[in-house]
Amino acid sequence: MKKIAVIGVGNVLMKDEGVGVHSLKKLETLKLPDNVELYEGGTRILDILPSLEGVDLIIIIDAVKFGKKPGTVNLFEVELSKNGNSKEMVSLHEMDLISSIKFAKKIYDLPEKIIIVGIEPKEVDVGIEMTEEVTKAIPQVIEKVHRTIKYYASSAN
Repeated sequence: MKKIAVIGVGNVLMKDEGVGVHSLKKLETLKLPDNVELYEGGTRILDILPSLEGVDLIIIIDAVKFGKKPGTVNLFEVELSKNGNSKEMVSLHEMDLISSIKFAKKIYDLPEKIIIVGIEPKEVDVGIEMTEEVTKAIPQVIEKVHRTIKYYASSAN
């Protein structure tokens, strides 16, 4: 059975920027398959990458600016072995998320692909409450994560 890691990233003190962590907290309350592990990456995803050695799939939940309506949820597949980053998506973190993971892949045994569940933020400013648009998107985030887990688990053959 494939080992799957789901990571919620973001800063919960910056309104919609914390949607990855808030979504992960919701996932923690649900029954997930035994092969799925949840990790809160917060703003320090590099700290947890050593724990991900040997996983078959990484799913990252994060606020991502891709120029859509706030609360829009998109799924991106990123091949770590390819150079360059996706031009249509911009991480909201100080250090580019994809570049960080590509760098870490040179050190750790990480999968060739990662899936990013990106949620378009409305407000990234000091505050602990997310906007209504982004809060309402969390069920769709959870559904996309569940669907992705199911798809990859069924392709374990």
